Amino acid sequence: TDSTRTPTAEYPAFHDPVPEVDAEAVRDIAAQLVSGLEEICERYVERLRAEGEVPDLTGITEPYVRDHADTVITEITVAASQLAETKGRASDLLRDGAEIQRLLAELHGAQRCRLGWTEPEIQRDVDTLSAEIVAATVALNADPAATAFMVDVVRKILDQWKQTSIRGYRFARAAGNH
Repeated sequence: TDSTRTPTAEYPAFHDPVPEVDAEAVRDIAAQLVSGLEEICERYVERLRAEGEVPDLTGITEPYVRDHADTVITEITVAASQLAETKGRASDLLRDGAEIQRLLAELHGAQRCRLGWTEPEIQRDVDTLSAEIVAATVALNADPAATAFMVDVVRKILDQWKQTSIRGYRFARAAGNH
């Protein structure tokens, strides 16, 4: 393994069989989430600032707080659409997406380290993002099975993303990048 990166771990989020779901309904939800990306990210940042369970954000501009959120939301919608369409059998597509998510999560953890965050604050950060995406998904009042599928994908990916962000954080701390 290259010493400038954390070890690559396989994304284990989708080893379970993918349930049958209407792929078109999942794509519709994905498209609506992407079109509402700005609003989801704004609510995420507002909530982080308001709840105060992360470091004082008064001196940190929105681009730093929200960094990576737009991309991870888009990646989640792509993964959900691919999973629904292929019933989880497009391992090469899923592997590529998982690699993008892994790298993004590691960068997110390293950035949070540079901003002086702690591991519990990173956990809260990712949990807040997950909650905002789930809330936006449920608020769409779309097909119930497709909604449940998307919520499951969001939670699984962001649970893994949280673990990988912490790994990136630890690697950055060990390398003295804080």
